[in-house]
Formats: sequence, structure tokens, C-alpha cells
Amino acid sequence: MLQKLLDLGIKKGFFSIKKIGELKESCCKKAEIEVIDFDETKNVLHQKPKEGIEKEIKKVLDYIDEKINIADPTEKDKLKKKILQSKSFMLKPLKKAEYKSCDGLKIMVKHNRFDFIELKGWQGFKQKKINKGTPINQQITQQIRNWQLKTKLLDSYTVLREIFLRCSFSKQEEEAFYQANQYYVIVVDTPPLPSLKLFALALEFLSQRDIDEKDKQIIVDGQINQIMEEELENINHTTLTQRPILLHCKNIDEYYKKLN
Repeated sequence: MLQKLLDLGIKKGFFSIKKIGELKESCCKKAEIEVIDFDETKNVLHQKPKEGIEKEIKKVLDYIDEKINIADPTEKDKLKKKILQSKSFMLKPLKKAEYKSCDGLKIMVKHNRFDFIELKGWQGFKQKKINKGTPINQQITQQIRNWQLKTKLLDSYTVLREIFLRCSFSKQEEEAFYQANQYYVIVVDTPPLPSLKLFALALEFLSQRDIDEKDKQIIVDGQINQIMEEELENINHTTLTQRPILLHCKNIDEYYKKLN
């Protein structure tokens, strides 16, 4: 089923395959693994009317005329207009802001699995946004929450489900789609750090001993990684096979190569 979804998505123009490093505003410029550009998928979806929409419209309008008992023609016209303007008909392209899609989608037929992939860069935050008057852990937590990671997951699933529904699948294939393994992968540009080294440096930092700028950056990176892990624990969507996965730009290619 996932192979059919991938093939149809490409054929119908919903799926465009790119390297992660080629995605717009990617923080992992050197990453070679190929994914579906899901931001582009969302935009294409909003621009395309549903196939066979004219037949759907006619059926609904005929039903209103024949079955709905409204004596006032004006009120009946208002009902028709309201129905035709609903999102379900997609007569008008939805505004891009209505859905907050993830950056990439990875469909792995062999594992009956699809991954929603979100890329998050921290370099700009570390260089410009750190407010010395606010504890760094509070700033990191607020930055993560501003990204609305759970909303992006839910919206991405909605977009993918809409594409699935627009393609020709049997009832059995539909059941297989909902039973496929679903993962949420967050990729950051901070380096993975050995926990013992981080702990030792943190002790030095807290004791206000002099340490160089490089070691201070290691501590900040460690705090980012730790708080990211904690925040991801709060994303408990029922469709996920397991809790979200935190990866780093330096190891994302290796992670997916091992799966293949």
C-alpha cells in the first residue's frame, strides 16, 4: 500500500523527492538522505481541487433540491452556498497558514513505515536570541514551544490523509494505511554530546569557575538536547508508533542508512 501511495503521490504531483540538505531553509545542508518535500506537498494540495469535484457538487445540489424541505428559495440558496464554501469541497485554495506541515516525509515501504521529519536549527538562537537576563533553560523551553511541534505533527497527518483519500485505494488498503507505523523525527543542528563530559562541564559552570567559550557552547548544546528530549515526551499522539525521535544533522544519514 505504501509503495502505491508513493507512486501515486509522485504521479499526481503531490510528492517531490529531494535531499534533506536541499529543503528550503534546511539546517542540515550536508544531509544526503532523500525525503518528500512536505512543505511543497502541502502547498500543492492547497492549489489542486479534488478530482471529480464537479460530480460531488452536482450530487449535493441535486440532493438539496430534491430532498431538503425548504420552502423559501432564498434560504435554500444560502444553504447551497454555505456547503460549497466549506473546506471539504476545497473549491478555493486554503491559505498556507492554515496548516503547519513538517519539512519532510520519509516513506519506507520495507518497514511499512512513514516518518514525518521536522528540521530545527539552533545556531541563530545561540548567536542572537539569548537574553542574559533570563535563565537559558527558560529561553530554550520557550523557543521549542514557539515551534508548535505537536501542531505540525497533527496538521501533517491531516495533509497526508487528505492525499491518501484523493487517490484510488480499496477498503483493505485504507485499513493498511491507518495501521502503518508512524514516526515523528525532530532533527537539530546541535551536536550529540557524551553525557559524562556534559555533566563535568556543567559542574564547572555552576561553580562559576572560568571555562572557555567553546566549553560554554557545549553546555548550551547539552541543555538544548536535554530540554528537547523532555519536551518531546509531551507529544503523545495516538497515531505514533512510539514517542518522537530526536536526531542530529551529523547522524541523520547514518540513522536511515541503517534502516535500509
